[in-house]
Amino acid sequence: MSRPRLSGAGARRKGHQWERDVVHLLAAIFGDGVRRGLQYRDGGDAPDVVGVPGWWIECKKGRRPNPCAALRQAIAAAAKSGLRPVAICREDNAEPTAMLRLDDFLALLRGAAIAEPAGRHPGIQHQAAPDPDHRDDATTPPAESPWDPDMPADPPPAHQSEGRRASAAGGSP
Repeated sequence: MSRPRLSGAGARRKGHQWERDVVHLLAAIFGDGVRRGLQYRDGGDAPDVVGVPGWWIECKKGRRPNPCAALRQAIAAAAKSGLRPVAICREDNAEPTAMLRLDDFLALLRGAAIAEPAGRHPGIQHQAAPDPDHRDDATTPPAESPWDPDMPADPPPAHQSEGRRASAAGGSP
């Protein structure tokens, strides 16, 4: 049996609570300046969350929120402000998602690459750099070795080769 739908007031309360939850998550990063935007009537006066530098944030929560529609709303509203639009959505009993334009995502990645040089990012497990002197192939010497693969192998020491020849000829070494 499916759950009954929320009334208009219940849906608004659920949406407002989701906005407060997003504020709490973002305030942990950007500080106390993050808060819910002041919306009047149609919600077009301000983003759902303000205080995140450079971003127009729209929040949607419900049984089946439409992230594309939420992003279109953010794009239209942000066009006047010069902020980058993002829609933060959460389907009931599901993990939250953020949707943004590809150009904005690429700019975000470029900024992260500048802030964290050499591809090292917090929270990502990195493998240790390979040891430059370690070789899986035993015939390949380390780079600083004087070994030349084009040189013939050293002949055995003289005392060993003479002894073998003498033994083969029937004499003593």
